[in-house]
Amino acid sequence: MSLSSRSLLKHFFFFWKTNKQVVNVCRNSNNPHTDLFPNDNSTLAVDIYKGGVVLGCYFGSTALYIWAVGILAAGQSATMAGTYSGQFVMEGFLNLRWSRFARVILTLSIAIIPTLLVAVFQDVEHLPGMNDFLNVLRAYRGWRIAGEILVLIVCSINMYFVVVYVQDLGHLALYVVIAVISMAYLSFVFYLVSPL
Repeated sequence: MSLSSRSLLKHFFFFWKTNKQVVNVCRNSNNPHTDLFPNDNSTLAVDIYKGGVVLGCYFGSTALYIWAVGILAAGQSATMAGTYSGQFVMEGFLNLRWSRFARVILTLSIAIIPTLLVAVFQDVEHLPGMNDFLNVLRAYRGWRIAGEILVLIVCSINMYFVVVYVQDLGHLALYVVIAVISMAYLSFVFYLVSPL
């Protein structure tokens, strides 16, 4: 679930609701998940799991199932898009010629087996927190890794041109000057990409 849709849902529906109010509504609607929320006056804290339960308490079990199907459809859509693109990557980059069925089975198993293992061996209440952690980790690491790869590519290209053009100099003093300039350049680049 995206951050914007979660914040909109929280702002317009769950804003200023307390745990006690939600527990009372859930008890009145005979919702079996009433014990999920503490019976106190603290502000309601929702995640992807508790949000569906609260919607079920306020609007009936139909809303809970619609929420669940929507979450399932969003996950399935992301999985299918990733595995479909993975099939093209596997076929193109690895030059594998498999039947479509074999590609689908392999890519779906790579995508779904870790998810099923986590879902089977982890408690349902901990999955939304793990989802949030993975989203933050992916957002942080993706940009950082892409930046580091870009720095390595630029440095490699620059060093390639230096090596190609320096080979024809033929004088030791010029090699020393180029080595000093190269070390200064690399030191400056590593200074720029190092964390503060």
